[in-house]
Amino acid sequence: MVWLQTFDPIGYTGLTLAVLYLRLRKLPMSQRLFISYSRNDAAFASRLAADLKQHGVDIWIDTSDIHAGIKWSSAIQEGLESSHVMLLLHSPSAATSNNVEDEWQYFLDNKKPIIPILLLPTKIHFQLNRLQWVDFHGLAYDVAFEKLRSELALKGITIASAPATPRVTPEQDRLLKIMLDPNRAPKERAAAGDDLAKIGDPRPGVTDFNFTDGYWCEVPDDGQWIYGDAGHTPLPGFYIAKYPITYAQFQAFIDDPNGYRNPDWWDGLHADAFKQQKAGPGDQKWKIANRPAERVSWYDVMAFCAWLSAKLGYEVRLPTEIEWEKAARGTDGREYPYPGKFDPAKGNTSETQIGQTSAVGIFPDGASPYSALDMSGNVLEWTLTEYSTEDSTNVRSDALPVVRGGSWNHNQSGARAAFRYDFDPDPRLSSIGFRLVGVEVVGVRPLLLSDH
Repeated sequence: MVWLQTFDPIGYTGLTLAVLYLRLRKLPMSQRLFISYSRNDAAFASRLAADLKQHGVDIWIDTSDIHAGIKWSSAIQEGLESSHVMLLLHSPSAATSNNVEDEWQYFLDNKKPIIPILLLPTKIHFQLNRLQWVDFHGLAYDVAFEKLRSELALKGITIASAPATPRVTPEQDRLLKIMLDPNRAPKERAAAGDDLAKIGDPRPGVTDFNFTDGYWCEVPDDGQWIYGDAGHTPLPGFYIAKYPITYAQFQAFIDDPNGYRNPDWWDGLHADAFKQQKAGPGDQKWKIANRPAERVSWYDVMAFCAWLSAKLGYEVRLPTEIEWEKAARGTDGREYPYPGKFDPAKGNTSETQIGQTSAVGIFPDGASPYSALDMSGNVLEWTLTEYSTEDSTNVRSDALPVVRGGSWNHNQSGARAAFRYDFDPDPRLSSIGFRLVGVEVVGVRPLLLSDH
């Protein structure tokens, strides 16, 4: 107290409080990351900070580390001094911010590591050109986050592979319990799924591209199995998505300036695909984030797969008809993905009487032998296979592809795992969607671009 009064005879001004505060909360440099960003990028900065904190990382960011009564410049200086690594969020607004430049210049002058993160393309200062960048613009968020984890590890900062605590609010948890409870009526579960979409569905891979946490279901080569009504030779192992692609995920393709409107993703398809692309995307009937994408043509879906493969850094595609049926039936020749007879409480069909699509995955007791959900009902699913020839390689064709799995307006006959139907590749119907197969998936972790 005497020391404070020596320098501040008036009392506890902002400056003396700042000095005391900074001395009390200093932490070892090796434990802290400083996030430098422009005000225009505040939403992304807050999200990234929250995700890193959930993984046990000590973050310095001005939104939470400058408290009332503390001089802003003093707190920023303390953050810069006590942090070991800077995450520099780079965008057009950050490139013209004097404050951002002062912060990264301080790190360069003091020979501290900087990891620049590209949010939007812009001119890069020559002093930053030599640094290794993490591209959050060109890659899906969760893939770029994994790349950031690798870069931080090289700087001596280890991030846990999973969040320290689940980010599920009490209301999200309540709704999840309702929608995943087989003892509740299907309509009640469907309503809970819609309510969950309004506040954010936290399940990985449902409304985002977080395909690293149980999203890929392994379908191993486990010997002879029943295809249609006859035996089939063993099929090489593969990975199929747990859920159909949702409205939120497909909408990301439409909204991306380098997505739907880029004709490169249609390259190699039939000429009709380019005509459809130029005319614009379809209009989803039920615009609810966690419901299946529908009113998507086979051409739309093929382009989406090309776009998402580039984003993820490994190939995703439609399943072949044989892959789809193996994933749905397993090896014991079951009629539906689940054991026993047809059950309207295990999938969204006309008998279930929901009367429309529902949030993906609300029928956990209708899972296939490999844990894939919604393979009986909700939406029919496009495959790579031509109906008449059973060829799965001719993507330039305008032949009729096979759809599988039944839908909300199909009865139990169409929901059988062996049921096959055909459609022209260009209709956009509210009863047709799709799911993915992951190519070169290692375990259940995406094969990142940095792994090549």
